[in-house]
Amino acid sequence: MEIVISVDGRNLPNHVQAEGNAKFRVSFTPQESKVHLISVRFNDEPVSGKSAVVDS
Repeated sequence: MEIVISVDGRNLPNHVQAEGNAKFRVSFTPQESKVHLISVRFNDEPVSGKSAVVDS
């Protein structure tokens, strides 16, 4: 699994913590007040319905 969080085309560091039963907690700290794109991929394929846009 790959979690990518980006702003203005730049990837941001994030932390992924397994919670068990195929659940994960992802955290990151925004450095600027802009729209952030979060995308989830598994086996190099996008996971349908798991991408998000966060306005921080």
